[in-house]
Amino acid sequence: MKLALGLASALATLVFLELVLSALFEPVHRVWQVQELFQLDDELIYSLRPDRERVAVNEEFTERASTNSVGLRDDPVRARAEYDERIVVLGDSMIFGHGVDDSESFPNQLEAVLRESHRNVDVINAGIKGYGTDGAYKLWTARLAPLGLEPDLVIFAIYHNDLHDNIGQPLYSIENGALTPLDPTKNWIYLLGSIERSTPEFLRKRILYGLVLSRFVGRDVYGVLPEMNEAELVDWAARKALLQIRDLAAIGEREGFRVMVLGIPYRDGAPRFYDWLAPVAKLGVQFFDPSLDPAWSNEKERLFFAKDYHFTTAGNRLLAEMVEEALRGEETTP
Repeated sequence: MKLALGLASALATLVFLELVLSALFEPVHRVWQVQELFQLDDELIYSLRPDRERVAVNEEFTERASTNSVGLRDDPVRARAEYDERIVVLGDSMIFGHGVDDSESFPNQLEAVLRESHRNVDVINAGIKGYGTDGAYKLWTARLAPLGLEPDLVIFAIYHNDLHDNIGQPLYSIENGALTPLDPTKNWIYLLGSIERSTPEFLRKRILYGLVLSRFVGRDVYGVLPEMNEAELVDWAARKALLQIRDLAAIGEREGFRVMVLGIPYRDGAPRFYDWLAPVAKLGVQFFDPSLDPAWSNEKERLFFAKDYHFTTAGNRLLAEMVEEALRGEETTP
């Protein structure tokens, strides 16, 4: 009887606490890396599920997204012999096309622009929401390169928050001037995603459950980061990105593809944010920073969603046109 009364009292306390928290807090954001299109991944922390479809709706947009059999937001990968050219675009949600339908993403818009000039080209969307350059680089080396895609060009797209993603979900460290792989399962996303997968739906909906888990968001739970202050960690993350570009350029030289580093415009970005990427020119890599064009600030209400900050269809189209022009200029340069 005492045990039953104790359990009933504890349950009543939890119910009361849940009601109080529900009045004070908005619903806590869940671990989206294990929901719908996404799954935990022992090599990449998380990745896209193959052969899935999802419709996401909010007050600004309706996004219809689907993945192919290799876990990319693109059409099925076809034989290289069917095309005169192939381009692979690596990046985060700006490349994935968060907020727009499949056909309206930047890679698909770039493919459309190139085909309008009568080029038989295949552009593969290898963008995954939330990735930093660590994730994009490892996606190429661990998953895409073994597929034998034989690209002519790999576009390594970099967004303003990638350096912080390289800190929050690191897949590499640096030792003796070279990239050293880290264990993808020793990351807060993998930890919380594993808990989320094994927790009953009834508990996952509770405010108290979400608040407890949110205490671990972004934390270096396993102590894998070097002992540095915040400014030093940002510099460390940038050095990783430059090493990845260097190594990708070396791979391209061996395997016959070019590399373009693309600075993705940010809706309210500081001017010349991507100046830290200037050293890539010494690697023989084309660096293109379209964010310097005033159109991105003069027309930001048309080119970006107001609250979400991702590209609208018009923004993806403009970026595609700018990249096409940059590629055309590179090809005509003696």
